[in-house]
Amino acid sequence: MVIPHKDFVELERSKDQYFRVFIPLEDNEYAFHSDEENVFQMKKGEVWFLDAAIVHAAINFSNKSRIFLCLDYAFPGPFSPKDVFINDSVYNPNLDPTIIKREEVSSDFKESLVTSLSKVISKYNFRDIVFLLSKIHFYKNISVSDCYDWLVEITEKSGDSSVYNKAINLRRFLVEERKLGERFSFNFSESEQLV
Repeated sequence: MVIPHKDFVELERSKDQYFRVFIPLEDNEYAFHSDEENVFQMKKGEVWFLDAAIVHAAINFSNKSRIFLCLDYAFPGPFSPKDVFINDSVYNPNLDPTIIKREEVSSDFKESLVTSLSKVISKYNFRDIVFLLSKIHFYKNISVSDCYDWLVEITEKSGDSSVYNKAINLRRFLVEERKLGERFSFNFSESEQLV
């Protein structure tokens, strides 16, 4: 699983100058990608152009392999997606993608989830809950980035300032801003004591 995140937030150039191409070499029916709009499947033989500067994620719900070639381009100025093809006649932006229909959520879904998980979250299962929350948008019709807002609410409601601070830092690191070379650890250091 690739948990929801944005790329290029630590780079100095305008995000409009970066361009990501995904080429599925081996796919399976249990492998999915998502962005701020949809959950979708990339099929072998397709070439995808993804905006990696928006929140996106990927998952394989099986033990079957999936292999994708990911190519990032940095252009010095204006460009067209067909610029990455040697033979630009094969560029066809009008293909219909495989969009996954997801279940609608009930009006009390979020509140129930936040309340339940706030009773059990701790430094011992923080990572597990992050990964659980990161998976929900693949099958429920919610935003890919809801998981971090919910995580912050869950940790705040738990009353444990160490997990709350970790949640704030994780959301900042993955979707808001980070410095070049900065790393995030799911482990809690001794200075991150339980309160």
